[in-house]
Amino acid sequence: MSVSHLYTMINHSVTSPSQLLVDNVAKVVQGVSDLLLLLDIDGTLSEFHPDPQQSFISNENLAILAQLQNHLPVWLVTGRSVADARRLTAPLKLPVIGSHGLQCDTLIDSYSLVDIDLAQLQQINQSVINATGNHPHWRIEQKPFGVALHFREHPELADSALTIMQAIGHDFNDWQLKAGKCVYELLPQGVDKGSAINHVLKHYHPHCRPIFIGDDVTDEAGFIAVQSYGDTPNKKGSDIKGIGVKVGFEPTHAHYYVSDVSAVTALLQGLLTLCQS
Repeated sequence: MSVSHLYTMINHSVTSPSQLLVDNVAKVVQGVSDLLLLLDIDGTLSEFHPDPQQSFISNENLAILAQLQNHLPVWLVTGRSVADARRLTAPLKLPVIGSHGLQCDTLIDSYSLVDIDLAQLQQINQSVINATGNHPHWRIEQKPFGVALHFREHPELADSALTIMQAIGHDFNDWQLKAGKCVYELLPQGVDKGSAINHVLKHYHPHCRPIFIGDDVTDEAGFIAVQSYGDTPNKKGSDIKGIGVKVGFEPTHAHYYVSDVSAVTALLQGLLTLCQS
């Protein structure tokens, strides 16, 4: 999916989600015994930091997650690599969908959901370095399955970043350009957070009701996946089983939203209280 197509999809999506609060979470989730909790990291569990390597998850959130995983399955669904997700959530051990849906680590098994051309990955990384001149205003991140160009500290470089990454992507037909908050990333075609969540539901938690919380454009495919889970060809949309929760106020496919990371903490604490009651 092209960046322009993705933004068109967002702008024509649901634009009036309901606010999900501790006061109404019990009514919305309607029981926790069969819930599957899926969580993004940056902008959801951790505050958005200008330098991605300086991001961290608060001790409060880590403590809540440690207790929640005693009651229900909890997965991380992140654009970060599995290794980076592990670093941020240590000492917890949680299954991870990493690299925007390209990596799956169940704690028992770790594998990729798409084939990758490592030679092309190196070529793309070098092309990004050459195009940016390795200038300190840019942050280039080579992941196991992609290359990201961050400009969190200099959002005025957004247009230049898009031009650079589109030009490089034009030379690699098997790669797609993804947009995020102050980042453009080139990744292999064929997988996103939505398809990865469907993989988890099919193979690991087929009888669970998924709730996915995320904040970014790349999370929209995940919202669509969980909210469509349980659809059948003859009853499409008649029995939505999953819950999508957007962090922030941008237009979204999610049926619910919370305001910010602190509201995510309150929501997680509310879910924990339900589990313990």
